[in-house]
Amino acid sequence: GLSKSLGLIEGYGGRGKGGLPATLSPAEEEKAKGPHEKYGYNSYLSEKISLDRSIPDYRPTKLGGFCREVCDLGFQQPVCKEPAKSKLWCKELKYAKDLPQISIIFIFVNEALSVILRSVHSAVNHTPAHLLKEIILVDDNSDEEELKAPLEEYVNKRYPGLVKVVRNQKREGLIRARIEGWKAATGHITGFFDAHVEFTAGWAEPVLSRIQENRKRVILPSIDNIKQDNFEVQRYENSAHGYSWELWCMYISPPKDWWDAGDPSLPIRVLTSASGASSSGSFWRQDPGLGASQGSSTVTIPMFVTATFAIVQET
Repeated sequence: GLSKSLGLIEGYGGRGKGGLPATLSPAEEEKAKGPHEKYGYNSYLSEKISLDRSIPDYRPTKLGGFCREVCDLGFQQPVCKEPAKSKLWCKELKYAKDLPQISIIFIFVNEALSVILRSVHSAVNHTPAHLLKEIILVDDNSDEEELKAPLEEYVNKRYPGLVKVVRNQKREGLIRARIEGWKAATGHITGFFDAHVEFTAGWAEPVLSRIQENRKRVILPSIDNIKQDNFEVQRYENSAHGYSWELWCMYISPPKDWWDAGDPSLPIRVLTSASGASSSGSFWRQDPGLGASQGSSTVTIPMFVTATFAIVQET
């Protein structure tokens, strides 16, 4: 495949398949130390993991599993009630065929090439083709040579017409970089993501469906974790998003009425977002004066948590 010229791997097998932890030999571990310190995650190992690797599908299929998970986590919540026989769970839900198309926008600066391309491959592999308008890569003035011609040549050949690259001439910061991505987008829905994520099966339909119901909604996914040292996918339970008095984004337990409903597929209404992922039908005004990522966590507009994908943990 095209990835071989970049020293990368395609296909669904190999290390880290199924979201399991990937490992290196002792000799490889020595080579990995420098890149690990540079990026905050094991970029050397990332190059040994396929761009198309499979990851777990955590969508619930029955009530019993949800109740057990709640108990295992130690949440002091009301006992789940048995649902009506007609209740459908995430994997069983059906969505309209005429959902709006989404433009997926990845923001990056000096990210590891393998991680960016795995984000792109994952988005293409797990988003129905008729719903994916385009993928836009916004380079916020990176210095790394591999993120210039090699990146552009790869996506132009691998995904001609589908993936676009937007390059800022100077470092703009996250919010202004998002605005540049939004300007280039042509889809009805825009989704903003960090460029170190992997999408799970069925992530797009619930997001697009809820925005189709109300284009003023901003939808956040349920975010799982990819461990920075071995790229193991670690499940995070559904949670609301908030922020501390220091304005750091944090996860908090959903409100009581959500637990009482006993349905993990229901959205959770929140007033702020994790900065790494959000989708909306109308571009809420983002303050171009907020250059850093942390400012995006303090935007207070109605949002909903739904769907699922995973994001690389950085140190």
